[in-house]
Amino acid sequence: MKSTFAILSMIFYSCFYVIKRLTERIPVQCFLLFLLLMATRQALSQPSKVIMDQLAGRLNAYTDNQPQASVYLRTSKDIFESVEDLWFKAYLLDAQSYVPFGLDKTLYVRLVNKNRDSVVWEEKYFVKNGVAAGHIFLDRSLPEGDYFLSAYSAHSFYNNRPHYQAIKMVKVIRQTNSLLKGKATGITSDLHPQQSIQFSILPEGGQLVSGIRNTVAFKAVDKSGEPLDVTGKLLQGNLPVTTFKSAHAGMGSFYFTPIPGVKYQVQLTSLKTDKLYPLPAIRDKGMVIHLLKNEKDSLTFNIIQSPGSVKQAVFLRVQIRGRIQSIAAGILGDSLKVKIPTINLPQGIAEVTLFDQELRPLAERLVYLNPDKALNISTSLSRESYKTREKVSVKIKTVDKDGKPVPANIGVSVYDNIYHNAEDVKDILTHYYLSTQLKGKIYNPGYYFDPGHNDRKEAMDLLLLTQGWRCYLWNEDELKELKQGKQVLTDSTKGRLIAVNPKKTTPKQQMLMVFSTDESQKRMLMSDSSGQFALAPEDFVKGRWLYLKHFDAGNGKYTLSVEDYFKAIADFSKNMEYEYPVADRTMKEKKDDIPPGRMNMGTINLDEVKVVAKKQTVFRDKYMGHLDSLAKFEGNTDFVAPNSSWLNIPVGYGGTRPVEGKTYITWNGPNPPSSFPFSFDATNSKHVVYHYPKFTEEELLKKFNLSRIKGYYEQREFYQPDFDKEQNSLPDYRNTLLWAPDVITNENGEAIVEFFCSDINSSFLGIVEGIGQEGLLGKKEFHFNVVK
Repeated sequence: MKSTFAILSMIFYSCFYVIKRLTERIPVQCFLLFLLLMATRQALSQPSKVIMDQLAGRLNAYTDNQPQASVYLRTSKDIFESVEDLWFKAYLLDAQSYVPFGLDKTLYVRLVNKNRDSVVWEEKYFVKNGVAAGHIFLDRSLPEGDYFLSAYSAHSFYNNRPHYQAIKMVKVIRQTNSLLKGKATGITSDLHPQQSIQFSILPEGGQLVSGIRNTVAFKAVDKSGEPLDVTGKLLQGNLPVTTFKSAHAGMGSFYFTPIPGVKYQVQLTSLKTDKLYPLPAIRDKGMVIHLLKNEKDSLTFNIIQSPGSVKQAVFLRVQIRGRIQSIAAGILGDSLKVKIPTINLPQGIAEVTLFDQELRPLAERLVYLNPDKALNISTSLSRESYKTREKVSVKIKTVDKDGKPVPANIGVSVYDNIYHNAEDVKDILTHYYLSTQLKGKIYNPGYYFDPGHNDRKEAMDLLLLTQGWRCYLWNEDELKELKQGKQVLTDSTKGRLIAVNPKKTTPKQQMLMVFSTDESQKRMLMSDSSGQFALAPEDFVKGRWLYLKHFDAGNGKYTLSVEDYFKAIADFSKNMEYEYPVADRTMKEKKDDIPPGRMNMGTINLDEVKVVAKKQTVFRDKYMGHLDSLAKFEGNTDFVAPNSSWLNIPVGYGGTRPVEGKTYITWNGPNPPSSFPFSFDATNSKHVVYHYPKFTEEELLKKFNLSRIKGYYEQREFYQPDFDKEQNSLPDYRNTLLWAPDVITNENGEAIVEFFCSDINSSFLGIVEGIGQEGLLGKKEFHFNVVK
């Protein structure tokens, strides 16, 4: 029997806590109800308020004063040819609010092969207002295959994370023709062998209770994690209770009321096997939580406990990404319906947890809220088809769910559709709303955000139902673990002066100088008394490479030790699992026919430095070359006698420096001559090719008391021709027509981007992604054709 006071108390406390904790506008209904019930808060009110504060404080203890960044990477396209630039944009957002994260200034970027045993690229990039953009040159020697682009910052990378999601899959090929051969088809089967399936049974709320109607979700995948559509029946002994079938991606649900003391099993009728899958243990007494409605402005739950149970206080806490949204309190008899307002809550996964008055979690349910609260991006082209080298103008508009303009920071990429990888299903929405919120890999996450799928909301609910207990990455256990973690990186670079002979050296402050390769920018700094110092982000803008020199004080001799953060990243990330969403296996077939004008196009060779391989090759920038030249002559007494080809023969005065690679005569007999003339033959002389000493980088740096440090990798402008102004008869084989990572829509939410088509006649894909005010995220694709 429901208690009227219990229901009112539940609604009251939910509204009361929303008023207390949220900064958004308070719903009028909630405020009026708050005033109405002020006089009716009997003995339950004060203890419940204390418990609600404890529930909130327990979670806030892990998130307060713990700023966290979440990094997302977008590349100019998915598939690259060697000898190309890989362009990327990185979003650094506050992991809770999704607004730009302003604390981190340095982004550490790596490119590694799929097996993660070979590093191709390691560079630092400057972060401004939560956004970084740059490029990576893909050397001709880079093997074909799949690579992972990953990014790290001070507040996004901790030493105790088991998973990492700030990655982007990149495919490298040698020639375009390899993309045009063969077909990619999906593999489907109605009947699956027993050994290839993993079947999971997951009760709503986390447990089954007898005597209560339970919701049971299930998920079937093969050994590689891809979903399998199944049919089956629930058996009570040998008698069928109900039947079921998959509704989406191997997932589905059914209802039943367990009888105490009875065992239940599931038989999959779509399998040629007699194997039975037992249900989880069924409790004789307990509670279940059932989601009745997930509407645009509210959530409605039904909380039910075993018949005959005593009335008790219960609490329902709603949190999104570690932030408390509301807490409701009430007295539970047999059942209790709870309606929670959600109109002011952000988009995303919410964890709804049921607690008793001892603050013990009894049940948990994940729900997805406010999918319409997004950055809606629209694009407008004048037509669907353009001629080669014709100018294209794209109008972009960004608005909120109500159609109001939203200024936004967006990136735009336009490239030949053949360089789109159908196996890569990651985008800004799936990354922030799913991949960074749930444990494990997610199959075809874009399905849940595609308006073309009318069942996407029901499918999303099944996805969340089949995650299991404590699967939310923002639950208390995960947050407690994260709180104990330590930052691996900083924006600055730490270093230390170490005495060569500590017994003879008294620690004291030391003077150092940091300067750019061309020595045009210099800054003096001091170490502390222990020899420690730090380089700030403003030092890194001096160039890709910086040099650090120290000046010994007194007779002390010191060496420089500088923190290698890329080594720290490698050490801590080697045990982290890269979580990447799984593509839909029913991919569209690729065309066998090569479009006209696509044969033997290749790519434009660009001048660039060589990529850094796992074993670093000898590198000589201008400054290192200068040091190398100095080192060759420092302490070198070799000379060539005047007007001769004799090397180091002291016959007269003067002489010149020998020339690298030139052949000279040397005396190898006894008693070298001291005056002209003298006689010689093959017994006392020989011809040699002269070489100066060769120094490695390490030897040069040590010789001149220096350390070399990575600065921010230099910015480069994406090449775009202007065929309205320039006449160019050379073939234009650009497959990426536009890369504009820093487009800002105005106060009307509008922007225009323009570019010229190349000589490639094909279908082109445009992708617009970005962030708007108040953490709104959005994505839009557009297509057009280029013809001769």
